[in-house]
Amino acid sequence: MNEPARNQACPCGSGLRFKECHGKMGAIGATQPDAAGERRADPMARALAHRQGRRYDEAVRDYEVALERDPNRHDARYMLADLWRERGDRGRAKARILEALDLTDWKSAPYRKFLSALLSDEASGGPEPVSGPLGGRLAEQPERPRSLRLDTPLVTVVVPCRNHAPYVEAALRSLFRQTYRELELAVIDDGSDDGSAEAIRRCLAESPFAHRFVGREHRGAPETVNEAAGLATGAFICLLNSDDFMHEDRIRRMVANIAGTGAQWGFSSTECVDAEGHYIDPLHNRYVYDLRCAVGDAGAAPTTGFALMTQNIAVSSGNLLVSRTLFRALGGFHQYRHVHGWDFCLRALQLAEPVFVREALYFKRLHRGNQPSANLAALHAEAAEACRQYVQWGCTAEQVISPVAPCAARWPTEFRKAILETGLADLVDAPTLRSLALGRS
Repeated sequence: MNEPARNQACPCGSGLRFKECHGKMGAIGATQPDAAGERRADPMARALAHRQGRRYDEAVRDYEVALERDPNRHDARYMLADLWRERGDRGRAKARILEALDLTDWKSAPYRKFLSALLSDEASGGPEPVSGPLGGRLAEQPERPRSLRLDTPLVTVVVPCRNHAPYVEAALRSLFRQTYRELELAVIDDGSDDGSAEAIRRCLAESPFAHRFVGREHRGAPETVNEAAGLATGAFICLLNSDDFMHEDRIRRMVANIAGTGAQWGFSSTECVDAEGHYIDPLHNRYVYDLRCAVGDAGAAPTTGFALMTQNIAVSSGNLLVSRTLFRALGGFHQYRHVHGWDFCLRALQLAEPVFVREALYFKRLHRGNQPSANLAALHAEAAEACRQYVQWGCTAEQVISPVAPCAARWPTEFRKAILETGLADLVDAPTLRSLALGRS
């Protein structure tokens, strides 16, 4: 008998390639065991071969043999779950996949995704439609009552600055050019040592708007934003980072889309520029490319809030327009160095859904002092903690203020899918995930 090629199926019927089975041991005639010996040696391989041959009962028996020999074989339980699902027995499939997940402490992403798909099929016998608290996607929800006075809210623009002497004047002058004129400015220099405070004073001398400027020792971005917001008298607070700048019509459009629709907060799309203010091609910068993809993916999410759970599509803390009432209710920014903006957004979701203005009205400047790659480890650690706190709340909260907040109480099916089918599940302990999957709190 001629020996098969290494990548051909092994003639023993194991379902493996020859190089992975008897090809390891030499000539086929000298090494091929009988069928009983093969089954004793590797019931998992035999089960796979049976399944490929549509001999389902034999496959089930061999997977059970594997479990008798080693009850901790989570892969055998997973394969049984998949087999029972294929045969239409969702009850047995669910029992087996839960066993596999418990054995792996719910750390296996493929197992979690399998359970999510099984649960989505379970109720109706097929894929479930999107089912939110208002019966559909955000676009189908009732419109908020529109304000009759779109142009009246006073907006306080908060500008924190720390060593941005080359950029702060451009930031402030982008405010001076705004088409929306009901503005006041609150600017704080956070202990700069590069001449930023002097540049701010010179520029504010030409400001067409009422303004307050504070120069003091370094305390960090979150505390500086909170202090500047404390100076606000406007109904809305608009943030602007001192190394970024705005489209001249940004605040008018943001007020119309947020204050003018009765919303409490929101943000726009962003455009990334280099240190000189030139457009950055996403195809030549991975960070910008990933941001562009995240914003594009947001349209497929049930709500803007769902998109914010997995990606900071607001991009920058300077991209936010927030009612002063909401800002104070949340206690302002928390003490994160890198993700204070995203953390604020996640906490705001618990109270109100944001408005996402799709036009790129905010320009985020990437320069030597703020490259994300320089602080990746710290950034990822902070992001994981901020997301963990939100997801834990979303899994367990019973009293929820926002009618569309992404959480199990408001969106039992979609929230479960969003957690189990993404890396967010890695941030949650196994008992909480089990309760989420089984619909118990």
